Amino acid sequence: TDTGANIAEIKRRDLTFAFDLYALGRTTFDLMRLFLCHQVPDLCSRKVAADDQSFEFLKSPLERQVGGVDPYMWHYLWIIAARLLDGYNDAGTCAPGLSPRIMEQIKYRSIQEVQLDFLKLRNRYSIEHRIPELNIYEKGVLQIATQSPVVFSERVRSLYSHPHMHRLAKLSQLGLLRYVYPGAVHSRLEHSLGTFANVCRYVRSLYSDYSNPLFRSIMSEGDTKAVLLAALLHDLGHYPFAHDLEEVDRGIFEHEDFTFEVLDSGVRLDGVDPIRDIVRRDWDVDVAKVQAIINPKRRDASFDFRTQILSSIIDGPIDADKLDYLYRDSVHMGVPYGQALDFDRLCKCLTVTYAEADNAACIGISEKGRISAESVAFARYAMFMCAYWHHTSRALKVMLREAIKDVLALVGRDEAHRRRFRDEFRVYAFEGIAAGTQLDLLPYSTPSNPNKMDHSDACMLAWFHGRSGPKGRRMIEAVLNRKIYQRVRVISSQFDPELHRLISNLFAIHPEPVVDRFVHTFEERLKGEVARRWRASEDVEGQWCEDLAKEEPLILIDAPCYHGAGERELRYLREESAGIYEVEGSIVWRTLHDDFNKNVSKVRIFAHWDWDERIKNTLKPTEIDRLLRDTYDALVQEGHIKGH
Repeated sequence: TDTGANIAEIKRRDLTFAFDLYALGRTTFDLMRLFLCHQVPDLCSRKVAADDQSFEFLKSPLERQVGGVDPYMWHYLWIIAARLLDGYNDAGTCAPGLSPRIMEQIKYRSIQEVQLDFLKLRNRYSIEHRIPELNIYEKGVLQIATQSPVVFSERVRSLYSHPHMHRLAKLSQLGLLRYVYPGAVHSRLEHSLGTFANVCRYVRSLYSDYSNPLFRSIMSEGDTKAVLLAALLHDLGHYPFAHDLEEVDRGIFEHEDFTFEVLDSGVRLDGVDPIRDIVRRDWDVDVAKVQAIINPKRRDASFDFRTQILSSIIDGPIDADKLDYLYRDSVHMGVPYGQALDFDRLCKCLTVTYAEADNAACIGISEKGRISAESVAFARYAMFMCAYWHHTSRALKVMLREAIKDVLALVGRDEAHRRRFRDEFRVYAFEGIAAGTQLDLLPYSTPSNPNKMDHSDACMLAWFHGRSGPKGRRMIEAVLNRKIYQRVRVISSQFDPELHRLISNLFAIHPEPVVDRFVHTFEERLKGEVARRWRASEDVEGQWCEDLAKEEPLILIDAPCYHGAGERELRYLREESAGIYEVEGSIVWRTLHDDFNKNVSKVRIFAHWDWDERIKNTLKPTEIDRLLRDTYDALVQEGHIKGH
């Protein structure tokens, strides 16, 4: 009607044929309403008038058995109809338990996706056929002494045989814990394969979740393959003592940074294609999608609904990674706690949960499997209490920490020097990831290693030994020769909660220079008090005082802190609820999680192995506590510690 408008001819060949998905969604809702009114006329007349556009009454079959309607099929149809609305959902037309914002993310992009969903609904689509790694009856399987075998397809074999994966076979899963538990000789490669096998089972269980069809509906083949790859490749960036070194300096030693660098690398290693190319060629998956599942925050995917769910399979309250290491470590260490997990029951009861209040999507559990899920939290609590944070292990860790701090002190704070050191470390630890070359594993003479420490662990210590000052070299040689600092005082929250809180918070919150000043001041005060008493005693040789003053370090303090504040909560689907919209948080999980440090962490004062007994014979535990409090108060008065 505008005579001044430009008029252009649009040729038919320039038009794209497409279904009106929104109209199809509204029609599907109308058909569901008509069907329900036909099946249960009384319900329809009471709930809604003939011209009423409200769809709330359609939830009735989800809440109870209505007119012979299968709740699962009805739930699935509702999800399909809601996803068809092209993101233009109101509160009444969202899939049960989801918000309009989530519906925008999971809306259909094409009619082909809708057709596929109907095939899934009618059981005309086999996920095991499309992704053979999910079929445990495939011809090739790999047994790895865990709950599930690994389906060893050709494309899994291609990744398994890659030099970066085989490097993991040389890495001890538990590092220095081997000194305490000699049977703990399993490798990172075993754990990666075990996590992969567990994820395959998780995916099968979630796909067959007949209380909630959401996972089956929204997860594509690409999503499923990506989470399998994330499980297999999530530890590619590991190296000897990775978690211990990260506690010293994450900027240099963060293993997840190295994982992403390996996945991003385009360098051929030993004539083999880069992992990213194998992933794209054999699996038809972009490596960025795998990275987003390993850590959504690094790929700006924290708020992506699908990625949140898939990531929680790898890293969540009851993730497949945790289920493998708890069981595998427990078997190899010979302790029972991780072996008591009811893995079968857990898998049968897996479901998807979503809480709009905190925008958190995560795998959870139906209430009938709640005990099996909560036992994972207890097993982890027990393993930290009795194994992972064993006092000898903690002594070795704090000795290693002192050695690495000595190395980094020589590196300095200049960013260019730190980057150069990190590059040298990466090249050595990953046998040529930066330059694509294979380096000699022993560029320095390894100090004596009578305890036959794992070869890669000893080599890593030898590399640091060549870059340490005198203090660091003494520490590394002591670790290699099993000369371990011994406990002279243990402070737990149960018997001295105030002192435990003060020192734990000091180590957890204050910067490293403040912590070092506290330890050094305490050591000097302890040396002075011990020497004063020895000089007053006729039973002690005078040379002891001189030798004690020269010992450095005489004292090491360990105050481990588990940083799990951002972990997702274990949620379960209430027995009386239908769908994903009535979930509760586990009180057991929350209690074990919130009080983890208070119940498991202990402050330990370690002394040099030549002096521990003499110190304990000279000072009572209460006197050591007094020295700790006096040191703390002195640093508060000097302004180094900001109050209590």
